[in-house]
Amino acid sequence: MADNPFEGDLKKANAALQDLYRRRDKLQKERSWYQNTDPSVLVDIIQSLEAKQKESEDERQGVIAQINGIQEEISRLPIRSMFNPVNWFNAEQRNLRRQRKTLLGTENGFRQQLRDIDKRLVSIREEIRSKTDELQRYHTFERDDKELPSQIPEKEKEISRLQKRKNQIDRMQKPIIVQIEKYDAEINELQRKKRKAQGYESHLGRTKGRSERTKIHKACESEFGVYSPSKLIERCDTDLDRLERGKQKTEKRLRDDTQILYSQDIREVVIDGNNLCYAGDNKKEFVGLVILDKLVPLLLEAYDVTIFFDPGIRYQLNRHQQKLNEQTIENRFAPAIVHITPEGRGADATIVKYASDDKHMYVLSRDRFEDFREYPVFKEKRLIQPEIIKSKLIINDLDVDLRF
Repeated sequence: MADNPFEGDLKKANAALQDLYRRRDKLQKERSWYQNTDPSVLVDIIQSLEAKQKESEDERQGVIAQINGIQEEISRLPIRSMFNPVNWFNAEQRNLRRQRKTLLGTENGFRQQLRDIDKRLVSIREEIRSKTDELQRYHTFERDDKELPSQIPEKEKEISRLQKRKNQIDRMQKPIIVQIEKYDAEINELQRKKRKAQGYESHLGRTKGRSERTKIHKACESEFGVYSPSKLIERCDTDLDRLERGKQKTEKRLRDDTQILYSQDIREVVIDGNNLCYAGDNKKEFVGLVILDKLVPLLLEAYDVTIFFDPGIRYQLNRHQQKLNEQTIENRFAPAIVHITPEGRGADATIVKYASDDKHMYVLSRDRFEDFREYPVFKEKRLIQPEIIKSKLIINDLDVDLRF
């Protein structure tokens, strides 16, 4: 079985589109932030925070001075060693120890205050840094992503084109896959029949009596219509070989046709309009726009379409009671582009010049354009030949098969 190669292409393209959407949403949020931000307010906030920082730093220095003063006062207390028991009960020493305890409690209070100030300073400095960064971001902000506005519609158009081409391959693959599944079903049934026949054959090999062997043959005949199990096995092998070959050929056609449609990066079909207004092997039976009426909507599902007509199309349509002017023809095939060349000038030269500019344009015509060999559309073999057989149009390169 051949997978549709556009599955992977679509997955990648959709992932890229989602990334573009995220970029767009982020840019919209940033634009909203920019529009709602007043840089003078940020400057005022930063200045206010810097004032709070200075105030807190001064307060911190004051607290440190208080701690240092307490430590100096404690160091001056004439407290004697507690290793001497006499000092345990000395009233003066007990009083000095109480003073030290009080001072240490006061010091601890100041140290807690110092920790609170340090914590506050960390918060203030972080906020100053944040607001400074925001102000810098404001002054360096680029309001537009010059590439993004065009990238999103381009990617959306690419995904639409890939989806159409995937659908085209899906349509082509579906009947072939059905045929392969039919082969598989028939092969499975033959393999089942062969296994059953091999069972009968094995049973015959173990059976000696004529009547018992006859019963086995008749059972085989009753079930499969073949008296001899060995003959049935032979037929199964022949049919299996035929079906396997048929399946392999069909699978190869599926792979080849899929690769052809995938490798031909056709994005626009340029139709030689007058050329498809005639049917019959001699191309002389004028059928008007009936073929294009069926073909163009089908092609538009997968490609852009441009139709060129010789100026004589007006005369031919009017001659066959199809009174249509250029505007009504354009409306008839919209959104395809319709162009009728000026009087006295055929469409062939315009077609090859137009299609030569883009390697993704292919010309659909029964003409071979031998007089225009120097043009890229001819050199690069971007010419597609339709086949019109009675009331049927077949275009193998575009997987078109329709009646008109």
